[in-house]
Amino acid sequence: MSSFTASDFLSVDIGITKIDNVWYQCDTNWAKPQKSERICHGLLYFISGGIEYDFGSFGFSALPGQVVRLPAGIPYSGRKLEYGVNRYYCINFYTEPSEDYTALPFPYSYTPSGALDAESAFAEIEERWRSASLCSKLECKYLTLQLLASLIKDFATNDCHYDDRSRIIRYCEYLRGNFHRQNLRVSELAGHFHVSETHLRRIFASELGCSPAAYLAQIRVDSAKRLLCERPDYSISQVSDACGYSSVYYFSSVFHEVVGCSPSRYREEMKKLNF
Repeated sequence: MSSFTASDFLSVDIGITKIDNVWYQCDTNWAKPQKSERICHGLLYFISGGIEYDFGSFGFSALPGQVVRLPAGIPYSGRKLEYGVNRYYCINFYTEPSEDYTALPFPYSYTPSGALDAESAFAEIEERWRSASLCSKLECKYLTLQLLASLIKDFATNDCHYDDRSRIIRYCEYLRGNFHRQNLRVSELAGHFHVSETHLRRIFASELGCSPAAYLAQIRVDSAKRLLCERPDYSISQVSDACGYSSVYYFSSVFHEVVGCSPSRYREEMKKLNF
């Protein structure tokens, strides 16, 4: 999994179109001797037992305490390991496009850190599904997406082989949480994490291909685009203030450089598209 970079984690997006089923399994004789493709994606949590999966070009063992993701469309086989009864939760679902799930930045077999109670999360989803109550399917979608986000964040911040990636994700979260402040500077970011500005520039360039200032500008412009569409009552000056700019002229200049048009023009074009 060394191919994952910080940009993979910061740009994660996936849409679940349907939860097919959710169950708790207790099985003593599981076997899948012939390779075949899954119709839908699977996300499992092993409580006890173990399975050795073979995908042809790669394989792995699923052991107690591990989360396993099984993508649709890839032929695989498996055999039960001699570790007692297999007990696990399984969530089967569809995404669009299907490849989004395969490309998610965390391993096919992963042991979450102690900070993430994965078993409780799976148990809650299984309970909601089994209840068949009002909106239970929608709730299962939401909880499954929340679980995937938690797993990806846990892997991104706790895997010891990715120090730079873990650091830059924390740096980016700080910028996203404070971008609206007009006095936010790269020097403050460096001071908050007790690192040098040179370190920040190096790690942003190597992991994201941009400077900290450019990343902050992109966050502010993205927020401005949202406000221009969702708050027609806001003047351009108010949008500028809300996005951390002390000068509406500088805001307009940065917006034009990033988007290719002025904030006013962008608002007009979005009105036409949504008419």
